Amino acid sequence: MSKYDPLQHNLRARSRSGPDIELSFGEIEKILGFKLPPSAREHSAWWANERGTHVQARAWMDAGWKVWRVSRSTGKVYFRPRGQEHRTQPRTAKAPVELDLELLSARAARMVSDYANENGGDIAAAISRAVEEAATARRSQLIDSIRANAPIVPGDSTDMIRADRDAR
Repeated sequence: MSKYDPLQHNLRARSRSGPDIELSFGEIEKILGFKLPPSAREHSAWWANERGTHVQARAWMDAGWKVWRVSRSTGKVYFRPRGQEHRTQPRTAKAPVELDLELLSARAARMVSDYANENGGDIAAAISRAVEEAATARRSQLIDSIRANAPIVPGDSTDMIRADRDAR
């Protein structure tokens, strides 16, 4: 018997073929009947799906769920039926984003227009694609910069760790 059994029973009673579940820390505490430990609010690792080392993880995993996202800033935990990895975003209402296309450079506006034409005129999808491509390109530039400027160190990481330890 675990003190997290009430959470397991609550999750087990829910349909695992349905949508993801969003619970606040407060809702989880109400289900459990006690306050979550401070580490649950301070460390996302507390919510790891590790049945062997986390007693609390057994509760949701044995009920057929897994934690797939934790937002410590909003105090929310998102559970997903185990085996459903296809969705990447939580099912929440989308906040509308407005963009004055006239503020874009001619090149950027042309790119958004081209992407929108490829997607049946969907400007939001076009902007999303453009931002994703820009983020991917920026990440690649940062990685290349780090590789180009990183010092070449002989040996492997184990040797570096030993040397660091021995220097102390």
